[in-house]
Amino acid sequence: MKQVLLLSLIFGLTVISLSAQAKTPNELTDKQWQDLFAALNNEDWNTAFDLSDEYLKLLKDNDEAKSIANLRYMYLYSAAGKVFVGSMSYEELEKTIKNFVGKKIVFPFRQIATKCRGEFNYICASGDAKNKAMTAATNKKGTSIFAFEYVQLKEDFDFDKHEGKTAAIGGVVKSIVPNPNKSTIVILRIYISDGYILLAEQKEKRSS
Repeated sequence: MKQVLLLSLIFGLTVISLSAQAKTPNELTDKQWQDLFAALNNEDWNTAFDLSDEYLKLLKDNDEAKSIANLRYMYLYSAAGKVFVGSMSYEELEKTIKNFVGKKIVFPFRQIATKCRGEFNYICASGDAKNKAMTAATNKKGTSIFAFEYVQLKEDFDFDKHEGKTAAIGGVVKSIVPNPNKSTIVILRIYISDGYILLAEQKEKRSS
């Protein structure tokens, strides 16, 4: 099994990318981002959820830097974390995620893998399909799958060519399905339409 990526890597690249963008009146400060990422890295799910919830309300839909799409993922991820540690019920979870359908979302940076057999936190090719991808997003220890993420890409993607490269997935939330069994082993299934894969090297070029 490939080593589970630490949250500092998964989310850290996003911090760099967001910091490189020009600040707007609706943008969060570096301190606000660092507080959120520290909570995520420390798996302090209550703080991470409260901060991401606060920031989403602050930015609303007027975030010119597009970081609100990243925040939506952090919100969902930390909400799943709260369910995992027992500080949020499945009933509460369903209420918090119902307004995300139809909205843009951006996942954190991860490595691309062509064949995943039990690997976590990788962007995995979905069988032989070139227009589908999936990820099993977990906590650091890999003891809980916070979300199975299924992505329908707008265009075919050459997974073999980009094996091992770091990338982020974006798209539109088609549906979010909490585990009907209310288990903490698997918590959410997130389905994304109009998806795309953005390589880290492409992001760097756009920011320079």
